[in-house]
Amino acid sequence: MFKKLVVIILILIILFTFSAVYIYRSTKEFLTTPYKYEKKEVLVQIKRGMSDTDVADLVYKHGLVSDRKKFYYFLRFLHRNRGLEVKAGEYLLSTNMTPWQIAEKLIKREVVKYKVTIPEGLRFEEVAQILDREKIAYYDEFVSLCQDRVFLSSIGIEGENCEGYLLPDTYLFERNLNAKDIFRQINDEFKRRITAGYIEKAKEIGFSLYEILIIASMIEKEARIDEERTLISSVIHNRLKRGMGLYIDATVIYGLIREKGGFNGNLTRRDLETPTRYNTYIIKGLPPTPICNPGIKSINAALMPAKTSYLYYVSKNDGSHYFCETLECHNKAVYKYQIEYYRKVRR
Repeated sequence: MFKKLVVIILILIILFTFSAVYIYRSTKEFLTTPYKYEKKEVLVQIKRGMSDTDVADLVYKHGLVSDRKKFYYFLRFLHRNRGLEVKAGEYLLSTNMTPWQIAEKLIKREVVKYKVTIPEGLRFEEVAQILDREKIAYYDEFVSLCQDRVFLSSIGIEGENCEGYLLPDTYLFERNLNAKDIFRQINDEFKRRITAGYIEKAKEIGFSLYEILIIASMIEKEARIDEERTLISSVIHNRLKRGMGLYIDATVIYGLIREKGGFNGNLTRRDLETPTRYNTYIIKGLPPTPICNPGIKSINAALMPAKTSYLYYVSKNDGSHYFCETLECHNKAVYKYQIEYYRKVRR
C-alpha cells in the first residue's frame, strides 16, 4: 500500500514538473514571440481607470497579441506581484513587438508625443488655435484658463491674463491630456528658461519681470530683424525715462482687438485716436499687459537695451527701421520712408 502511494506521489511530482516546465516554456515563448513578424503600427488609447482585463481585451482586439488570457494573466502578475501598473495614454504599438515589449511600454508610459511649434508674437487666443488644430487642447478650455485668475495665481502668473507667459518654442505634447496639464507644461518651460537671474536683472534696471515681459512683447511686434531688437528696446527705455508716450502701433491694434471687438488690418488715424487701455498714443507709460507672447530674444533685448540716445524709429518698408535721436530727424525719415514711398507705390 505504501509503495503504491509512493509511486502515485512520484507520478504526480513528475506530472507537476512536466506541467510546470510546459507552462513556463509556453509562457516564455508567448511573451518573447511577436504575434506577427510583419510590422504594422497601431495607435492604442489606454484610458484612465481601465482594468488589466480591459487593457488585455483592447490589445487583443487590435491584433497585437495572440492570446488575450495569457496577456491578461501576465499584466495581473506584474500588477499584483511587482506593483507595476499599465498607465493611461496614447501608445504607438506594432504587430512585430513581443507581448513583453508591449507590456513594458505600457508600464513605462512611453506614450506618443507630438511636436508643436508656438511661434513668437502670438496672442494667447492664437496659441489656443494652434493647440486646438493639433488636437492637443480644446480652444475654449485653453482660452478660459488664460483668463482664470485663480488658476494663474496658483502657478505664479501675474496680470489679468496669461499674455506674455506662453513662451514660444517647439514642444512635445501628449494628446488626451486636459488643458491644465498642457498649460503647466508650457509654464514649466517658461520657468526653466526665465530664471531668477532675469528677475534680478529686471530689478537692477528698475522694472519687475512682468514689466519686462510687456516691453518684450512690444519689441516682438515691432522688430523684424534680430539686430534691431536691442535698438527698439533702447527707444522704448529712453522714452519711458523721459516720460514720453511710446506711440507704438502694435499696442493700438491689440487694444482694438481686446476692447473694441477686432481690427480689420488697416490702421487709421481714427484707430490711433480711439481710447483703450493699450493705446500708447493716448496713455503714457506701459500698457497694462503684454500685447503678445514674446520669445527669448525679445525678452533679452528688453532686459539689455542698446546704449543709444534714440527716441524715434520709422519703418523703411523692407523689414528694417531708421532710428533717430531728434524729432526733426524723425520727420525727415517719415517723409522719405513713408510719404515718398507710398506716393511711388500708388503711381
